[in-house]
Order: sequence, then C-alpha cells, then structure tokens
Amino acid sequence: IIVEVNGMSTQLFGDYRQIMSVLTDEIESNLRYLIREQMEPSLTLRVHPFVHAYLTKGVVSIQRKWFMKYKRWIKVYPSTSYHFLEYRFFNKLDDEIKL
Repeated sequence: IIVEVNGMSTQLFGDYRQIMSVLTDEIESNLRYLIREQMEPSLTLRVHPFVHAYLTKGVVSIQRKWFMKYKRWIKVYPSTSYHFLEYRFFNKLDDEIKL
C-alpha cells in the first residue's frame, strides 16, 4: 500500500492497524514538539472521520492517553474534506499551525 502522509509518499506493507500505528506515531511526534518545544497552550487536531474514531473511541482511547501523558486535553475533530491520512493542528485562535 502506498500512502501519503502530509505530502510525503510512503510505501507500507500491512493492515489497517499497522497503517494507523505509523500515523498515530507521526501525529504524537508532532504533538510532543508543539507542546514541549513550541509551548502551545491549547491544541486542536483535525483528521479524517475514520482516524477520528480510531483516536477517540474506547474507554482508554489514544486521546485519553495523550491527556494523561501531556496533562492537557487535545481536541480532536473529524473533517470529511481530509484525505484518510491527512491531519492538521490548530491553535486556540483556530489558526493552522504549520509544521
């Protein structure tokens, strides 16, 4: 499977769980940078609806794990106009944060 993650084409071999694992690792890496290095006080993440479900559903969701790890709630919203692996971060003024 060849996927494009924020402008970079990558060839992945595997199933849905492996693809989502690679994507969530990349998202968390950027999240960590924005929180620890850029000191962003409030973040919103917009993703494809399937990715939104993957990040937010379940008793111990990935979103909840981020809250426990970074001590702040990361808002995650679905956007039907995004490609499957497309995501973007926004600040508290709803301005897109370029990475």
